[in-house]
Amino acid sequence: MLKQRLITASVLIPVALWLVLFAPSEVFTPAIMLIIAIAAYEWGMLCGLNKQARFIFAGFMLVILLMADIYSNHLLTLSVMGGLSALWLIVTLALVYRNSPLPAFHGIAWGALLTGSLFLTGAWLAILGLRLDSEYGPHLLMAMLLLIWIADSGAYFAGMRFGKNKLSIHVSPGKSWEGVIGALIGAGLFGYLLSWHVYFKDIHALLLIALSIVVVFISIGGDLYESKAKRQRGVKDSGHILPGHGGIYDRIDSVIAAAPVFWFGLSLLKQGSGL
Repeated sequence: MLKQRLITASVLIPVALWLVLFAPSEVFTPAIMLIIAIAAYEWGMLCGLNKQARFIFAGFMLVILLMADIYSNHLLTLSVMGGLSALWLIVTLALVYRNSPLPAFHGIAWGALLTGSLFLTGAWLAILGLRLDSEYGPHLLMAMLLLIWIADSGAYFAGMRFGKNKLSIHVSPGKSWEGVIGALIGAGLFGYLLSWHVYFKDIHALLLIALSIVVVFISIGGDLYESKAKRQRGVKDSGHILPGHGGIYDRIDSVIAAAPVFWFGLSLLKQGSGL
C-alpha cells in the first residue's frame, strides 16, 4: 500500500504542479472540469446513486459547470462564494458538534446530493477565479493548495504527538482537537509568509493570517463532510481511480471547501486595500 501511494504521488505531484503553475487555460480549464466531473460521479456513489445514475449526475454537473462559467460575472460569483462560505461554516460546526446522519430517502441522500452539487460548482468557480485573477493567478491557486497541504501536515504531526481529545468521534475518530490546533498554527504561519509576496503587499499580515486560519478550519469541515458520507455508506474511499489514495473526491475534499472561502476572503481583502 505504501509503495502504491508513493508511486501514485510521484506521478500526481509533478502533473499537479505543471497544471496549476504552467498549463495554458485551454488545458487547465477542461482538466479541472474533468476532475470535478469524476468527483461528482464518486459523490453520487456516496449519496446512494446506482452506476447509471452516477454517470447522469456527472453529466449534469458538467452542464452546470459550463453554464456557471459562461454566465458568471464578478459580482454574482462573489455573492455565490460568500453564501457558500457561510454554508460551509455551518456544515463544519454541525459536523464537529452534532452526530446526526445525512438524511436519506429510499436509500438516496438527496439533500447531500444537492449540497454536493452546490459545493462542487462553487469550487469550480473559485478555482477558475483564482487561476485567472491576474498574472499572479497561478501563484494564488498554488498558495491555496500549499495552505491546505501545510495545514494537513501540521494536523498529522500534532495529532500523532499530542492527540488525545477527539474532534468528532462519530464522524472521524482519527482526528483530534490537538490536530486541529496544529493545522491552524501551520495556517497562521503560512498566512504570514503570504504577506511577503508582492501581490499581498498592501494587505496587513494579520488579515492574511486570519483568512488562512478561517480557510483551514472550514477545509477541515470539507474532510469531515466526506468522512460522514463514507461512514454512512459503509465504504473506506470514494473510489479507486488513484492506487493507494482512493478516489478523486478523497484527494480534493478539503479543496472543495477551502476554494470558495479563500477566493471570497481574498476578494474582500483586495477591495479593502484598494488593489
